[in-house]
Amino acid sequence: MKRTLSKLFSAIALLIIFQFSASAQKVQIEKANELYNNLDYSKAIVAYEEILKKHPDLTSIKVKLAECYRLTARTEKAEYWLAQVVKSHDATSQHKLMYARALLSNGNFKEAKSWVKDYLVNNPDDRSANFLLSSIENLPKYYKDTGNYFIWKLIINSQNADFSPVLFNNGIVFASSRETKGLFEKKHTWTGEPFLHLYYSKGKGNTFLEAEPFATDVQIRYNDGPVCFNNKGDEIYITRNNVVKRKEFTSQDGEVKLKLFIAKNINSQWKNPVSFKYNNDEFNTGHAFLSVDENYLFFSSDRPGGLGGMDIWMCKRNGNDWDEPVNLGSQINTSGNELFPYMHADSTFLFASDGRDGIGGLDIYYSKWDGSKMTEARNMGAPVNSSGDDFGVAFDKKTHYGYFSSNRETRSVDDDIYSFRRLLKVQGIVVEKGTDNPVEHAKVKLKNSKKTELEFQTMKDGKFEFPIDYDESYLIEASKELISRDIESFNTLNYFPSENLFVKLELEKQERKFNLIVKVLDEKTKKPLDKAEIAVDQSDVVLGYTDKEGLWTQPLERDLKKTLMITRSGYDPKVVTISNLGQRVDTDFEVTVELSKGNDVGPYARWYKIIYYDFDKSNIRPDAVKTMMEVLQFVKEHPDARLLMNSYCDSRGTTAYNMKLSERRAKAATQWLINNGANQNSVEKMDWGGKTMLMNRCAEGVDCTEDEHQLNRRTEIRVYRVESRSTSKTN
Repeated sequence: MKRTLSKLFSAIALLIIFQFSASAQKVQIEKANELYNNLDYSKAIVAYEEILKKHPDLTSIKVKLAECYRLTARTEKAEYWLAQVVKSHDATSQHKLMYARALLSNGNFKEAKSWVKDYLVNNPDDRSANFLLSSIENLPKYYKDTGNYFIWKLIINSQNADFSPVLFNNGIVFASSRETKGLFEKKHTWTGEPFLHLYYSKGKGNTFLEAEPFATDVQIRYNDGPVCFNNKGDEIYITRNNVVKRKEFTSQDGEVKLKLFIAKNINSQWKNPVSFKYNNDEFNTGHAFLSVDENYLFFSSDRPGGLGGMDIWMCKRNGNDWDEPVNLGSQINTSGNELFPYMHADSTFLFASDGRDGIGGLDIYYSKWDGSKMTEARNMGAPVNSSGDDFGVAFDKKTHYGYFSSNRETRSVDDDIYSFRRLLKVQGIVVEKGTDNPVEHAKVKLKNSKKTELEFQTMKDGKFEFPIDYDESYLIEASKELISRDIESFNTLNYFPSENLFVKLELEKQERKFNLIVKVLDEKTKKPLDKAEIAVDQSDVVLGYTDKEGLWTQPLERDLKKTLMITRSGYDPKVVTISNLGQRVDTDFEVTVELSKGNDVGPYARWYKIIYYDFDKSNIRPDAVKTMMEVLQFVKEHPDARLLMNSYCDSRGTTAYNMKLSERRAKAATQWLINNGANQNSVEKMDWGGKTMLMNRCAEGVDCTEDEHQLNRRTEIRVYRVESRSTSKTN
C-alpha cells in the first residue's frame, strides 16, 4: 500500500513539474513574441535562442528566429535556422520557399533553385515562386557585363550602416548609424545599432575625406535619412521617424512610421522643417527624389492603393504645392517592396526592389522617364547588384562615377557605400535592309567630334563593337563594295551608364551605276595605250589591263582610297594614289595617267615611295623623314639605281605658282638625300607638274577637306634607270 501511494505522489509531482515547465515555456514564448511584434528584433533574437536551448525541437520558434535574422539582414543566420526547419516532420511548403529565398540571398543559387522547384510541385500557380525560379534561371545574363565595371568600397564607411549617398556641394551626404560620441546616443530596437543620422564627406570619384555630421540643426534623436536636394541645393527632403518636437506619433498598431520633412537653407543653416502634406501616421512615406526639372516628386510609401509592400509614388508640382500622389503602376511597382528612387540627368529612373526578377535581396533597377510615364524596368546586373541588398544609387555626371549601397560583404544591417565606373561601348550589327540578314566584311567606321576615327570589319555575324567616351558625340557608318552605306549619330552627353549603346546599320543591295575609270595615255602623243597593267601598289595583285581605248574600268567603291601601279612595256611605271573619300554624290571617278617612254628597270619596277607636304610648303616634314630614310637606305644598298623625283601640288593657287612650288618640292627631296649621305648621282631626273596630276576629286573650286587636299601635295619617288655595273662602280 505504501509503495502504491509513493508511486502516486511521484506521478503527481512529475505532472506538477511538467505543468510548471509548460507554463514557464509559454510565458517565455509570449514575451519573445511580444518583442517580435513590437519590431524589437535584436532582443527577440536573444529570447528565441534562449527558448531553443531548452526546447530545440520547436519548429515555430526556429521560423520566428529565422525571420528576425532576415529582417535584420543577417541572411546567413536565417539560412542556418531554416535549414533545420525544412528537415523537421512538421515543415510546410511555405517553409521551403522561405528557405529558398534565404539560399538565394546568400548566393547559393543551385540549391535555391532545387527548393523552389520542390515548392512548385504542390504550388504550381504561385506567381512569386515562379518569379523566383525565373530569377535564378536568368542569373547568367545578369553577370555577362561584369567586365565593364570597376567597383571600389569607400574608406569613409564605418563598422555600422552607411548608405544612400547623394551628391551635394562637391561631396556626398549619406545616412549612417555609426557611433557618434555623445551626439546621438539612442539605439534602434530593431537592429540594436544607433539610430540613423546624416553625414557629409567632401571628395569625388573613389576618394573622400573623413565624414562629419551634416545639418545637425534639423536632425532628431531618431532616424534621419536618406535625403535629397533640389537643383540649387537650398532645399532638403529628409526621411525620418514620425517625431515632432521630441514627441513620437504612433500608428494604431503602435509603430512610429517614416515621414518626409522639407527644410530650407537660410543663411547657411537648415531651418523650419515642414511635414510633407501627404504624410500619415498610419503608413510610411519617405525616400524622396525630385525629377530633373523638379516638376515631379517621387517617393516610397506603403499607403493604401498600392500593389503591395512599399511602392513608389509620384506627385506633380502645382505652383508651390503638390498634387495628389499617383502610383507608378506595374511598370515599376510589384507585390514586394520598391524603395530609394533616383533620377539621373538623362531621365534614367533608378530604384531598388525585392519583388522582381533579380540576383537576390534588393536589386537596383532602371527605367526611362519621358515626362509622363516609365518604360518597363530592367535589372542593372552584376557587379552593381549582388546576392545581398543593393540600393540607394546616385551618379556624378561630372566625374562619371556612380555610388550605391550594399551589404554584400556583411549580409547584415551594416551596409556600406561603394563607388563604380563603367567602361562605355557601342555595339551593333550591320544587316541587309528589309531582311535583317547580317552583312559580312562590311566596313564600319566610328568618328567622334574631334575627328578621331576607328575602323572595324564585320565577321559572318555582322556585329561590331567600339570603346567610346562620356560626354562625346559620334557618327558611325557602315559600307561595303557594291552595297549602299548607312550612317547613324549618337552621343553620350549626360548618359547614365546602365548598358552599352546599340546601333543597327542597314545596307541595301543595289546595282552600281558608277565606275572607277583609269585612262592611260602616251605622255607625248596623248594617244591611248592598251595592255597597260593596273596593279595594287607594291603587291602582286593585278586588277586588270587597259583596252584599245586605253581604259580600265571597275565598279566604283564608296570612300575608295587606293594606290595603284601603272606599268607597260617600254614605258616608265607610274604610281597613282586615288581617293573619293567623303564624296556623297555618286558620279564616275576618272583618272588620266600619262606614261613616258623609258628604260627597263628590271626588279625595281614596282619599287616606289611617296612623301607629303604641308600647304604651301616644300620642307621635308618629320613624318616624311622615316620614308626618306628608307629611300636613303635603298640607294646605298642599290648603287646602280637612279631615281626620278615627281612632285605635285593641290588645286589651290595659280598654275604658275604651283609649278614653282612643285619644283621646290622635287629639289628639296633631292637635296635631303644628298645632305644625308646619298651619292650625288642617285637622283637622275626631277620632274614637277604643279596641279596637273590630282589623285582625287579635289579640282579647283571643289569643296574638299584638308585630308583630301593632302593626297595631292606629294613627291613620288621611283627608279628611273638602272646603271650598268661597270659604270656604277666609277660614280
